[in-house]
Amino acid sequence: MIYKEILERLEKSGIHYLVVGGVAVNLHGVERFTGDLDVILSLDLDSLEKFSLIMNDLGYKTRIPADPKLLANPEIRKDWVENKHMKAFSFYHHKEQQNIVDIVISHPLNFEIAYGKREDRRIYGISVPVVSFDDLVSMKREASRPKDKLDLEMLDIVQSKKKGSRNIDVNDWGYFDTDDYKVGRYMGIPDETKLDWLEEARLFQLEIQKSA
Repeated sequence: MIYKEILERLEKSGIHYLVVGGVAVNLHGVERFTGDLDVILSLDLDSLEKFSLIMNDLGYKTRIPADPKLLANPEIRKDWVENKHMKAFSFYHHKEQQNIVDIVISHPLNFEIAYGKREDRRIYGISVPVVSFDDLVSMKREASRPKDKLDLEMLDIVQSKKKGSRNIDVNDWGYFDTDDYKVGRYMGIPDETKLDWLEEARLFQLEIQKSA
């Protein structure tokens, strides 16, 4: 399982990182397919070296022919973001190339502050640091792609349900077809079940691609 083996290794390494992107969207209560694992981390040499070793040990290669440790250099990082329009430094599995792990490098967060605001979730017996709800919203607002805008609409429902501020007639049978109902149902599902669903959905999509 892509998530479990990577999260286990990251926990053992002691790297300070945060789960972001589509996986974080799911963990915060929005059912949405994603095929990769996005993280942000402290971009110091030690953390990057540990992360690279984990990727190498698990059979992952870099998408571009560059050493991930170069991310520790602010000038190189700035050049990649501003001149090469790089949003993330990607790794893919050498046998199962649909398995992708991204270090997101273009985002609005101060990592140390965001790490202090993290939500630690217990999944598969692993302590998983997830970006806070507010910081996830900030990242989605800056990215502002069509899928990010859809995520923001659904995350707004999550926030409203947490506050109990939505005026919904649950006696209306049409309610069961609404995003409000779907979000409320998904919010109550254990985090481990959400990641299991993502694994199954990812494998199902792969089978479809093979048969096409």
